[in-house]
Amino acid sequence: MSVSTANAAVNYSTGNWVWDEALGLNTTYIWNAQSFSGFYYDLDSGIGSEELEIRSIDRNLGVGEIIYTAEPFYTDFKHDEWGSYQVIGFLGDEYFAGYPDGAVEEAIDNVSFIEEGVLAQVLRDTDDKESAYSGSSFVLEGGYALNIVEVDINGSTVWIQLEKDGDVVDDDFLSSNDDYIYEADLGDVKDVPLIIVHIGTVFAGTETSAVFIEGIFQISDNYTKIIPGYFFGEMEVKSISSKEILLENGNNISLDQGSNIATMGELKLRVAEDDILRFAPVREMSIPGTYELRGTVYDGNKDNVPVIWMPFNFEGFYYNIDEGVGTEQITIESLEGRVIPANKLVYNSTVCSMEFEHIEWGNFVVIGFFGEEYVPLLRMGDDIHLAKADKLSRLVIDDDKKYTLRKGESLSLGKGYALEAKQVDVDGKKVWLEFTKDGEFVDDEIISVVSGETGDWIVDLDSIEDEDDVIVMRVHVSQIFQGAVDSLAQIEGLWLIDYENAFTIENDDEYGELEVVAIGNGVAGTNPKFGYLELKNISPLSLDQNSVQQISQGMSFRIADSDTLRFYLFEKASFEGSPGFEVSLYRGDIREGDGYRLNNYVIEITDVFVEANSASYYIYERENMVEDGLLEINETVEFDFEGGGKVRMRLLSVDMGDLLPRAIVEITISNYRVSNLYVNEVTSRDIYTIPLQKGWNLVSTPLIPMNPDVNSIFGDNEDVILPVYTWSPTNKQYYTVNTVRIGKGYWVLALNDTQVTFTGTPYSWLMV
Repeated sequence: MSVSTANAAVNYSTGNWVWDEALGLNTTYIWNAQSFSGFYYDLDSGIGSEELEIRSIDRNLGVGEIIYTAEPFYTDFKHDEWGSYQVIGFLGDEYFAGYPDGAVEEAIDNVSFIEEGVLAQVLRDTDDKESAYSGSSFVLEGGYALNIVEVDINGSTVWIQLEKDGDVVDDDFLSSNDDYIYEADLGDVKDVPLIIVHIGTVFAGTETSAVFIEGIFQISDNYTKIIPGYFFGEMEVKSISSKEILLENGNNISLDQGSNIATMGELKLRVAEDDILRFAPVREMSIPGTYELRGTVYDGNKDNVPVIWMPFNFEGFYYNIDEGVGTEQITIESLEGRVIPANKLVYNSTVCSMEFEHIEWGNFVVIGFFGEEYVPLLRMGDDIHLAKADKLSRLVIDDDKKYTLRKGESLSLGKGYALEAKQVDVDGKKVWLEFTKDGEFVDDEIISVVSGETGDWIVDLDSIEDEDDVIVMRVHVSQIFQGAVDSLAQIEGLWLIDYENAFTIENDDEYGELEVVAIGNGVAGTNPKFGYLELKNISPLSLDQNSVQQISQGMSFRIADSDTLRFYLFEKASFEGSPGFEVSLYRGDIREGDGYRLNNYVIEITDVFVEANSASYYIYERENMVEDGLLEINETVEFDFEGGGKVRMRLLSVDMGDLLPRAIVEITISNYRVSNLYVNEVTSRDIYTIPLQKGWNLVSTPLIPMNPDVNSIFGDNEDVILPVYTWSPTNKQYYTVNTVRIGKGYWVLALNDTQVTFTGTPYSWLMV
């Protein structure tokens, strides 16, 4: 059966992960870190920073009806003497948000990152004791290293140097119990403490000297910039302050059946392919790694037993959103302090039915078992309620796609299973199909599609987990026809289970800390019911502070490092990707002279050569040109992006466009979390005019000139006398320049009143 309405309403902390119209849920609904594992959550403090609210829920969401907020909160340094700092969750990731007054033993004044629209990730926060000898280093994150240069002979002072990518950027002399603080500018935030190190003890021995460190805190010098008006996917930054970041959808959004809507960053809204509106937020990872699928949180200060997790509030369970089908539930029936008594942790899963993709076949049965989908074995002729809950197999394929087979052609079904068209009889409207496993014959059948015949073939086999007549495959042949050369058979319905790897669950079988205590048989007839499985903990389970308690089959409880009992159910999910895994960012046109901006980088299409099927480009990082070149159709350019990412642009085609020639391109990114893209859009060049009066003129430009050469900007104007000069405050003298750059002043001599005009990159393109 599907998850019932009664079970869907959780009674602790927050609501469900899935919004389902059939459950009568409020049309204004809120997701936070306790109900959606894609948001950042600090289990130790019990605080989540992010919230997603959707108002007036129906198939069409208007502008401003999706509201995302992120609020900072304080968390303690691991090194207790330093006090606390601010963090904020943003698009599912943890960021540093600021220091309060008096942090690090009164050494740091109040600093608010988010008020300036700057977010940097916390790279390290530890109070582990570490030691290093004179001449060695503490390796930090982001290319930094703290060198222990020398300890004085009295053992009272150490000379340290901080390196960044091999270059010394700072040094200091420190004593025992001193704090070393390295400051740098991040965007508009000046003198930010990026690295804090507590020197525990400086020791000078007779043969060697050492330094003992008892606390390290480091934030990244790569930052995410947030400015009102920026778009993250469909969400526009409406406001930022020291208290909140607010985003709203800037366009209408349709919750169409079967859609997967990229809302912001890696956050999407997955909508069921069903007449009933059913959807859930999901986070689709773009960086390979292992992530937690987290259920709602039990908090001893707020919640009571029983504690229940189901597919609606735990993403780790099997759930088919299109059908609204979920079968699993975990219940903690009672707690004794931090202990779950024996037999009080109960896992249940009940067989339920769902439609075949080829809907003429009706329904088949499934069951979730520790988050994985299985098909209970069913014998030919039996009512589906009699499917064996204790005899399970994986589903290999269930689809209604069209496949065309010629005589002698084979169709791979996966897992070594295949279908081959042995013969096709066009006149008789028949096809002879052979079913194989790993190349070995299993069964065959002649299928007719003449009037009065179904065109179906149901394969049943004996001795599958001691069961005979087990249905293992269904095939629907929709038509036979004569092609220009060959006779063809069209298949439009396939269903197959991996019967060779079926297995049986028996009473007293143990799965981690759980033991099978009941196997329910299905019942057919006037009061039918499906079979079920029930498992319980055979021994008490301790929920120790700051620990992970495994339950079974990859599912565990994570317990907070807190005096308050606070924990959640989770399952680890791996996203492997591949060394070349890429996320598509844009596929469309860029007009000649326009560009595509990714954070501080711009790819500009400088010229489009339609007759030559090519286009030239510049790539900028802020005001610096990184690369330029020419691409022909289907050629690509790749460049290094921030954070180790790589961006690739492929030229698909060129044409004259409506107003200007344009290049149609595809832009992808790899090895980079797309939620960190705060600017990801096509943007246009500007035209700038410099007015000049007769005589000497002090001028500057707010643009990055497309061609910064002085001759390109001033050389064609007969009223301008070259060269152009600038002043060096260091050398206290004027000197000539060959290029014009943003942020600098230049002296230009004009014979008469005149002006020069050029195109360039807006300041907001490249400087954030």
